[in-house]
Amino acid sequence: MSDASDVLALTAGVLAENYDAGSIDRGVGYADDRRVRLITTGPGLVSSVVEGSGRNTYVVRVAWRELGGGIVIDDTCSCPLGGFCKHAVATILTAQIEAVGDGDGGAPESGPSWRDVLGDLAEGTDVAVAGRHAPLALQLSVAAPRTTYFDPDPTPQLSARPMRLGKRDKWIKTGASWRDLYYAANSPEFDPIQVAALRALWNASPRHSYYPDTGPMSFSRFGPELWIHLRNVAESGVAFIDDGGHPDVRLLEETARVEVDLTTEWDDSVRLATRLHLGDDPLDADTRTLGFLGTPPHGVFVERDHGGVALARFDKVLSPAVLRMLRSPALHVPAGEVQELLDVYQPVLARRASVGSSDGSVTISTRRFDGLGLRIERQAVDVASTSWEARYVRGDVVSHFGLAEPGGGARDWDAETAAVAALDV
Repeated sequence: MSDASDVLALTAGVLAENYDAGSIDRGVGYADDRRVRLITTGPGLVSSVVEGSGRNTYVVRVAWRELGGGIVIDDTCSCPLGGFCKHAVATILTAQIEAVGDGDGGAPESGPSWRDVLGDLAEGTDVAVAGRHAPLALQLSVAAPRTTYFDPDPTPQLSARPMRLGKRDKWIKTGASWRDLYYAANSPEFDPIQVAALRALWNASPRHSYYPDTGPMSFSRFGPELWIHLRNVAESGVAFIDDGGHPDVRLLEETARVEVDLTTEWDDSVRLATRLHLGDDPLDADTRTLGFLGTPPHGVFVERDHGGVALARFDKVLSPAVLRMLRSPALHVPAGEVQELLDVYQPVLARRASVGSSDGSVTISTRRFDGLGLRIERQAVDVASTSWEARYVRGDVVSHFGLAEPGGGARDWDAETAAVAALDV
């Protein structure tokens, strides 16, 4: 019989006492696919790096010891579950395969056979095998709050609640609220990976109550970490559904971005039109509802007239000014103030949104530092004052700014400092 510190002592019964059937089933697949690279092996301890889904890799440490006539496993994993997962099972099975392979090529003198290790996985021996868990879904609902005297134009809100598939193949909320999932971590009724992903989403939400309730959860106060958790929920196999229970919800891979179009009008004024793009497509007339996620906004959700909801994160978190531009009609800059727009505001705006001119009527070029200049001003017949200036060029426009004076919009302070240091006076 194997010593308790031997990895071969982790029999099928020991695994079944420490891991759920879904983790064992997936762990067998991971071991069979050779996704595990062992780092250390020793009495009562094994560690590894496991190739997960996509490009993710996880660090696993499994320790075990004899206690009260049985064996107790204590593991950790860098995956969202944190341990007692398929990656730990795959690590144990891979270590057992290597332990058997390190022998003389025949069967080991002691230790369980492969049937002993995999016996619980035989068809019909376990009622909670993968594929028999009750399916879970995340229902996303778009709602516009009521108008009030203090808020006549409220912002649309996006909320989410977990659902489960009922006996009539309809998505229902009974038994699958946030509170239900909070207490279902070890329930064989649901896939533990899906439960863990949904619980992690709830745990990341800014909330006033420590314990979850039975109602929907708003996405409006989430930070940018929302997108990480939504991806994990999707990768766990949880379905995304709309209010009607239809799978017409898209978590877009492409980012949303803001584009500012500058065009010259008949009187030489400049028109600033701001538009939102999802991927390469501008939002058009079939957009019924548009809302923002986060403060400041890091994402957007769109509900279209023909049905369906799409979510996308912004390529850049929206600044208050860009958000005001999106919510406002086109801006008009008088002809006499266009140079100020291009010299002072446009360089900063370009770092927060995509700025261009669709008809080419506005030349958008970068203002560059062009050296230092010495200004001499005669104050009297025999009195003069001198001051150094920084010279900037944008196309045919030359601007001068005092070295000691703030302002001037986007200036290259490093270049100005280097030019001053290089002076030989």
